[in-house]
Amino acid sequence: MRNFFWGQVPFLRLLAGVISGILLAVYANVIPLSMAWAAAVVVVLSLSIVIFRGKLFSSYRFRWLTGVLFYLLAVFLFYIITLEKTSSNYPNHFNKNISDVDGFIGYLCEEPVEKTKSRKAEIEITQVKKKGKWIDCAGKCLAYISRDSLSSKLSYGDVIAFTTIPSETTAPQNPSQFNYKEYLSFQQVYHQVYLAPEKWIALNVKAGSALKRLALDVRKKLLAIYSANDISGQELAVLSSLTLGYTDDIDEETQQAFAASGALHVLSVSGLHVGIIVYALGLILFFLDQGRRNKIIKTILLVIFIWLYALVTGLSPAVQRAAAMFTVIILGRAFLRQTNIFNAIAASAVILLSINPYFIMEVGFQLSYLALTGIVAIHPWLYRQIYVKNYFLDKVWMLTSVSIAAQLATFPLGILYFQQFPNSFLLANLIVIPVSTLIIYGGMLMLMLNPLGTLFTSALAFPVKYLTLALNRIVLNIEQIPYSFASGISVSIFQAWLIYLVIIFFCAFMVRKNIAWLSASLMLLVFFLSSLLYNSILFSRQKQLVVYHVNGKSAVQFTQGRSAVLFASGDLLSNKSSLQFNINRNIYNSGIMNMKQFESESLKTTGTINEAGMFYKDGFIYFDGKKFLLIDSSPEFAENSERKILLDAIILSGKSVRNLSALTAHFTFRKLIMDSSVPKWLKDKLIAESTAKNISCYAVADKGAYVMESLN
Repeated sequence: MRNFFWGQVPFLRLLAGVISGILLAVYANVIPLSMAWAAAVVVVLSLSIVIFRGKLFSSYRFRWLTGVLFYLLAVFLFYIITLEKTSSNYPNHFNKNISDVDGFIGYLCEEPVEKTKSRKAEIEITQVKKKGKWIDCAGKCLAYISRDSLSSKLSYGDVIAFTTIPSETTAPQNPSQFNYKEYLSFQQVYHQVYLAPEKWIALNVKAGSALKRLALDVRKKLLAIYSANDISGQELAVLSSLTLGYTDDIDEETQQAFAASGALHVLSVSGLHVGIIVYALGLILFFLDQGRRNKIIKTILLVIFIWLYALVTGLSPAVQRAAAMFTVIILGRAFLRQTNIFNAIAASAVILLSINPYFIMEVGFQLSYLALTGIVAIHPWLYRQIYVKNYFLDKVWMLTSVSIAAQLATFPLGILYFQQFPNSFLLANLIVIPVSTLIIYGGMLMLMLNPLGTLFTSALAFPVKYLTLALNRIVLNIEQIPYSFASGISVSIFQAWLIYLVIIFFCAFMVRKNIAWLSASLMLLVFFLSSLLYNSILFSRQKQLVVYHVNGKSAVQFTQGRSAVLFASGDLLSNKSSLQFNINRNIYNSGIMNMKQFESESLKTTGTINEAGMFYKDGFIYFDGKKFLLIDSSPEFAENSERKILLDAIILSGKSVRNLSALTAHFTFRKLIMDSSVPKWLKDKLIAESTAKNISCYAVADKGAYVMESLN
């Protein structure tokens, strides 16, 4: 074991330094670039002394020195590479003095994605207009282009000019909300802009990568082959995703079903799909297995076919990662004797991170490498534990053991990012992987045989279409099985690391049969359970009021212990994706087990509500000894009231109040809170009135969610 880790996997050791350097640059960035260069030079000189003056450092005492110096060199080099690859550090980035800019020119660096009211695309800005002069620049911007006949013609590489000044992407507006601003920054996008029809024009010029444009054009033509063979709807969407990596047409219901069943990984072309293609090609080229020359020819052909497949799938980042990973592994195993598979995997990661250090921040990158590592490390041992004579059952056990190995390696990260666990992953993968493999082979054959005539493609279209239909229905039915997936699971990054350490130490015990590994695993498990108990105690004591920020919607939540009440707009409560993005993560991270939801529009007819330590009646809310008034429609105040009612806060929604006079005539309150359903013109008016009346005012639309913790 010791020889394995330190003798055969130099790239694995190097990868630790690579990742450390990248994370240091992304999250700390405290070392000036000049100092990092100086440190790298010092390390290189030190390495030169150690290597060329080896006799001075050949004693056992200095055996660690070379490894430490290589680690430090990787840290500093990738710290430098990461900063150099961060576009916001470019001296010509368009955000420099952006307020003085009169116009922008840029090209679409991806295919536009259809939204309800717009088309979303990333734009690489190449020129800005300052004082009547066009100046070269760089930097990407996320654009939402108004839907019309002109924007529908836009595609990758189209150059446009626009006058709207991009604004910085916004930070999370709600507690525990997904940090979309940070996510975009990892894609080198720091600004966004909405382009109305009169604010932009197409310049009828092409830019960007000719290769990528060719890849996308090829994919469009291949997608048209499926459509021409009477494949449509979600069958076309899933088939296009499985074979060509085109996911834009998959609806929310289908995507959620695949996610809940643990089969979401098949919907985006990645390592699984490239592996299936490589396996099939390996079987087809079996006649090249004898002789070193033939093996080299086979290796070259495999690499060429891998990248041709990447080309027809549009050269998406996920496909490029998978293609690069398999290319390094195949080349390493073909040209290097006694190549360790872990070393090859680590080498591919180092190469990819050299090209783009921010790959390490992508969930797809992390899950792909973890899944592959789990399969390589765990599956062979697990598969050997049960011997099955029957050929068919043996294949079932092999697929089951692969699924278990991949799930063990990825589920802590899945829980951390997605807060759910697919309990039915074994059942789903036993069906989905074989069926999707047949669909991939059938779909690819359709595309390959299309030049020979419609007879061949038509013959294949029927089974491919109905296999895809069957796959969709199977996945949807699996999702409907009670307890098919567990949602609302929340762990911290620290707890996710603890789970990984428990798994690693337990697997080491199972392989090495050393009780020390089991003891370490159990101790860490106890530590993990203790952290869950501590969180549970904190959750049981929590008291919180949250007025969420959801554009144009009302959402107010009262939480006591592990119970909560949510008053929200009806259209928000029916929108699962909006709830998930804006609210659910806070619910999960707060450990809430009992959640009651009420539509704001029907509160007048609801009567009294007594839940989660909160009492509601006629708009008045009593919570933890405090009194609130929730106004979501035209209020009806008692006439000729002799005494004002004392309130801790008034929460306004929509256009329920046009001025503060009616409120101040009937109530004395310390704070006015306006949720994000209040129109901008009314919000600004009420803020001015509040300032004049010396009333504390909080506008959720301007400041993000209002959170009041520990109301005692």
